[in-house]
Amino acid sequence: MNDVIGIALATYNGSKYIDVMLDSINSQSFQGFHIHVCDDGSKDNTIEIIKRSDVFKRGKLTIHEVDGGSGAMLNFRRTISYCGERYIALCDQDDFWR
Repeated sequence: MNDVIGIALATYNGSKYIDVMLDSINSQSFQGFHIHVCDDGSKDNTIEIIKRSDVFKRGKLTIHEVDGGSGAMLNFRRTISYCGERYIALCDQDDFWR
């Protein structure tokens, strides 16, 4: 499979979970993915943690700068709209991928 899978990650105040979640995706045997992140106006350091992650440093994650305050549903819709890949997986900031 040569397709890249887009991963839509909508975040909001996820600093407690985000590093473990990103590490779990980065540890997958399948590496043909790109993560798209939209943050909904976090008041914590979610974005700073994402920028320090290995997956961000490897260029496999894009943070789409947007204004927050839209709510979870609209933030996911916005995040999905940035995914240009043929296949899209939804990811919540507190997920753990096996």
